[in-house]
Amino acid sequence: MKRTPLFFLIILACLSLSACATVEPSQTDDGMLKACEASRATLQAERDRLTAERDKLTAQNAELAELLNERASILEQLRTRLEAQLKAGALTLSTRNGLIVITLPNSVLFETGKAKVNDEGARTIREVANALKGINERRFMVSGHTDNVPIKAKNDAMGSNWELSTRRGQSVLNIMLEAGLPTSTVAVAGFGEFDPVAPNDSDEGKAMNRRTEIVLLPNLEAILKVAKK
Repeated sequence: MKRTPLFFLIILACLSLSACATVEPSQTDDGMLKACEASRATLQAERDRLTAERDKLTAQNAELAELLNERASILEQLRTRLEAQLKAGALTLSTRNGLIVITLPNSVLFETGKAKVNDEGARTIREVANALKGINERRFMVSGHTDNVPIKAKNDAMGSNWELSTRRGQSVLNIMLEAGLPTSTVAVAGFGEFDPVAPNDSDEGKAMNRRTEIVLLPNLEAILKVAKK
């Protein structure tokens, strides 16, 4: 029987496939194995990196949580120590911009336009100072504030609300120092009318702005330590 060229081509193709079946699969498997091992090594390295990053973030979160817990603990301590003054309305205790703030209305501390603390106000300030003595490793800033109404009696010592607020803050600071707070833990500032907590378009808002604040300054060293990490 006469065989056609197509028949021989089919036989040749079959022989070629048979040869591939005996040689190429092992070569392909070896190449795939090496590729899988390389991929596994890469994935392992990436997993190790992510695990280290996760552990680092976990540690940082723990340190931040510790700082927040410390602030909450201090706030609760002050609420307990100043409970009588809070109930009497002599002061308020709050957090603002992440800081603990003790606010004393100027109506409790001063006569209108005056910088000398009255007897009732001095007693309240001494009570606050005693409460702050138990807060270790923290600093405090006494800041005076006014509304936007210009003072009536101007003189060289007190020609503006800014100067009035500064002198009032200094008067409060002096009483705190007399009560035994270390000089290294306190500072004073006067903001005048330029740091309001309410609009000055009503008597109520102006009364809220006429205040003296004692701000617990943050532990910057601890915060920067976490930030650097």
